[in-house]
Amino acid sequence: MDASLQHIHTIITLQDKLYLVLDTNVLISHLHFLVELKDYAIKGVGRPVLIVPWIVMQELDALKSKSSTVSSKVREAISFLHQCFASTHPRVRGQTMKEVSDSVLC
Repeated sequence: MDASLQHIHTIITLQDKLYLVLDTNVLISHLHFLVELKDYAIKGVGRPVLIVPWIVMQELDALKSKSSTVSSKVREAISFLHQCFASTHPRVRGQTMKEVSDSVLC
C-alpha cells in the first residue's frame, strides 16, 4: 500500500473491506454511479470506502474552468466531494496535504 494512504487505512474500521481509490475520470464520467455506490452494501464485502487522492482534487480544481461540457461535470464532482467531506461521510475519504507531504518525506 502506498505510504500516503497508510494513515487513511489505519483510521478506517476493520468492518470496511473494500477500498476504491478514485481517479479524476471516474469522478467526472461516472459520478452518479459513485453517489449510489458509496452507501450500497455489497454482499460479502459491505459498504465500500471511496478514497480520493490529493492529486485528483487538484486536477478537478484545474478542470473546473475548462470547456463548458467538461466543467459542468467537474463542478458536479466537486460539489459531491464537498458535501461528503463537509458531512464527514464515513466512507468517503480525501487524502490530506499532510498525508501527501508525509509520503514524500518517507
